[in-house]
Amino acid sequence: MKKAAAILILCITLLYLTSIVSAGNIDAVRAKVFAWSEAWQNRDIDTYMSFYSPRFQSKGLALERWREKKAKLFQQVSSIQVEISDLWVFIEGKQAVVSFIQRYSHPMFADIGEKTLVMVDTGFTWQIVSEKWKPLVLSGRPDHSAKVAELNTKSQGEAKNTAEFNTKSQAETESIVELNTKTQKINQEEQSVEDQEAATGATEANNVAELNTRSQAEAENIVELHTKTQKATRQQQGLEEKKSSTGKTVVKSIRFEIEKEREKVFIALNKYALPRVRTFEGDKPRIVLDFMNAAAWRGPFRIPANGRLVKQVRAYLHRKAGKLRIVLDLNPAEDYIVDQTFYKAENIYCITVQ
Repeated sequence: MKKAAAILILCITLLYLTSIVSAGNIDAVRAKVFAWSEAWQNRDIDTYMSFYSPRFQSKGLALERWREKKAKLFQQVSSIQVEISDLWVFIEGKQAVVSFIQRYSHPMFADIGEKTLVMVDTGFTWQIVSEKWKPLVLSGRPDHSAKVAELNTKSQGEAKNTAEFNTKSQAETESIVELNTKTQKINQEEQSVEDQEAATGATEANNVAELNTRSQAEAENIVELHTKTQKATRQQQGLEEKKSSTGKTVVKSIRFEIEKEREKVFIALNKYALPRVRTFEGDKPRIVLDFMNAAAWRGPFRIPANGRLVKQVRAYLHRKAGKLRIVLDLNPAEDYIVDQTFYKAENIYCITVQ
């Protein structure tokens, strides 16, 4: 009995010591991460790079290329702010995986995303061997699902009205085509009458006058139908503007610009809206932006870019899903750094590839 009790006490002691070592390793990793972020904020390139392993790789960049990139950025900006929250650490053997929410900003740019660091224990310290970042969109606004459902119901009613107007407009257009055909026929008949008038004299002139009267009446009908068509078009445009006023996102324009080594796509909106951002690598790398609850897109399907990094921009409205998808087709032979910015004063979303 005493022997069993002694064994139990020994096992509990070993478990306690193991937990102390594990907690200590986690604290050491956490301390390294916060010291790394402090060196980043201080723009101290030597101290900052001391946290990286010689085997470091990220987005195709080895340690020396990573240092060149960061040193250039540190010289370009006057200050850097890095905030870390929701830090999570998992340790297995000599390797640790660290995940946290990173809020990064400097005087020309700001973003928020999820950062993942992979670190190794060298025996003396913990060093970073790889890091990944993906954008995180946080709206921070209350749930308006009930209001959205109500607006969707209204939008469906408006879409039905739009379909009705389109049907009427199509019927009126067909009438216009028919009247144009009649008018053309009348003109041909007039020409024939004029030819006969030259041969037969004043008797045929009466027929010409009658035909002219009919042509004038038909022309008045054409003007009336044109007026109705314009009215239907204005009503349809009014419905689209009403959609915009009820909370739907409207993309007004998409343009591509090159500024030095940066290639930018500017998306003008009717209000503050951030897209869902996804990136795809491989033989056909691309960046996909999805603007949800989108009302309409009347621009072209393809916007030429012809940049060194961005080959073209494509835009397509998925009407049933209410989603406008914008795709940046990239050059597969290049490495990329992607940043996003929203200019609230002009309601312009910008994505930068460099």
